[in-house]
Amino acid sequence: MARIIGTGIALMCIALLVPATSAQAAECEDCGGGGAVYWVNTCTAGTDVIADHSLLVGLEITGQPVVNLIMGPCSFPENTLNIDRSAPAGGQINTEITSMCLVGGGVTIRAGAGIWAGGYTINATEGAIVQCSGDPEWAFSFFDVYFEVDFGDGTYGYNVDPMTIEEHINCIEPTRVYLKPEGNITLYDTPTGGTEVGTLVTADHGVHAKVHLPQPPDPTGWDVKVSHRAGEDPLAWKVLADDFECLEYGEIETICFWGSWKGDIIGTISNIHLSLHSDIPGPPYSQPGALRWSADFWPGDWTVEEELEDVGTQGWYDPNPGGDVIPNDHTRYFKYCMDTADGHDPDPPSSHAYQEYGLNWLDIQVTTNGLGEFGWKTSTEQNHDDAVWGDGPPPHMGPWNELIDPVNSNSLDLAFEIDPQEDVGPGPCVREAIPTVSEWGLIGLAVLLCACGATIFARRRKAAGA
Repeated sequence: MARIIGTGIALMCIALLVPATSAQAAECEDCGGGGAVYWVNTCTAGTDVIADHSLLVGLEITGQPVVNLIMGPCSFPENTLNIDRSAPAGGQINTEITSMCLVGGGVTIRAGAGIWAGGYTINATEGAIVQCSGDPEWAFSFFDVYFEVDFGDGTYGYNVDPMTIEEHINCIEPTRVYLKPEGNITLYDTPTGGTEVGTLVTADHGVHAKVHLPQPPDPTGWDVKVSHRAGEDPLAWKVLADDFECLEYGEIETICFWGSWKGDIIGTISNIHLSLHSDIPGPPYSQPGALRWSADFWPGDWTVEEELEDVGTQGWYDPNPGGDVIPNDHTRYFKYCMDTADGHDPDPPSSHAYQEYGLNWLDIQVTTNGLGEFGWKTSTEQNHDDAVWGDGPPPHMGPWNELIDPVNSNSLDLAFEIDPQEDVGPGPCVREAIPTVSEWGLIGLAVLLCACGATIFARRRKAAGA
């Protein structure tokens, strides 16, 4: 059945999408970037005012399933995200989010020191940017976030322990996604504890980056047939599609998806056809609409990597009437990634694919040579509406059929990701007891007390010896 908001153990993203405007610095405009090294000490103090920002977050209200919320800026004057930066000292910049407000799905989230809608005082959200010595092009940045969640029904939630988000950056303002370490954040009815009202499941926060809800592969799920053999009747060509939400118009550079071969009989892919479509909402279920972009990819246009972790026994599923349904069919699966600028015969002609605000659909068709049938892997996450399938040559404009689990009739979504962030590895440097603004204050107080104590001791010794 169709869904508006997905449920399940969410791997969410907080996305601050920050195009350059006259009211704020452009990407890497303040300092760093362009391969600069040891750049932190070249920065100056200032305030980053981010006018366009948005949020993808997973929340669980106690006793209810996890929901994925798409959130945008609150109304003026709370529509900007403000971050203060200190002058650098010893390769470190202290930072503080002084105000942030986002709203969506009837929920409002605020951060920044002050008294918010619930009437309680929220702790300051502080952080730091610290130069990496091992890889001087990078710095380590983090925030310890305290926030208020207004559920819209008179209920408020607060975190007692800070939610840390962290990432390596190479300039200010960076194009990176801040990641939250594993572990849920418990929400209480007051900032100091009390009654448990919910959980923030996990959150990632992006700056100058389009962030989408990831749909990771299910290592024990289904692989749904998406292939046809070269020379086969085009009316029998299988096509699968799934939707994703985007919070602004923009370029898509990379598309990745996961798939497997029926019976682990590895064949050869001779073509992958991708297309992007608008959304036609249900009832009875949502499905792809007008064509927005399409392109063909040939061998050499994509990378493929076998997944060797989290591997289980997977099923094979051909959704056509009378098609094969084979549980426990294979164990191997692979990740395919392609730069959309490498596509051949793009329609419309462009260097990259483009996404529109709101729901978009990704369609995939695969052509194989010789042996082997290829399937698009199902996902552990179910976001927005169900995936759909159809038959026919590209671009397929319908009819579409809802993709349903052949055993339990549950909804199925497919495994893919849009513009995954480039991994910088285990990290050029890590957080190792980096003091924040408040912690520097405590350190200063301790030094002052020690100095006072030493002075008093010296005076007493002098008086005793007089």
